[in-house]
Amino acid sequence: MAKLVVTIPDQDPVEHELGADETTIGRVNGNAIVIGEGSVSSQHAKILRSEGRYVFEDLHSTNGSFLNGNQVRSTPLDSNDKLTLGVVECVFVGDPVERPASLPKPPRELPREPKHAAPAAG
Repeated sequence: MAKLVVTIPDQDPVEHELGADETTIGRVNGNAIVIGEGSVSSQHAKILRSEGRYVFEDLHSTNGSFLNGNQVRSTPLDSNDKLTLGVVECVFVGDPVERPASLPKPPRELPREPKHAAPAAG
């Protein structure tokens, strides 16, 4: 399951599982992820999940949101993306890629020599 690892300055990181289709992030109770730090808006952002993909949306926060150093309003997330909300650092850890249990069999090898020789040009 995807997670958001939240690090407030001078505190240990806290992991939050992103199990819902919409996860709200903010300073006040009622958000799915509550970050008690003054630079985070009361309703700062949300992360939406649809068909295994995640999208981050800033909710017109006072201090803005940054993805890998660039200010964003709405952006898809990739694993290990770094979000900054005020002075709070967050890392998005995406779902592991599902791999098939076994690889399909390769197609049968074609004969190297044709069964019938081509007629001679004449």
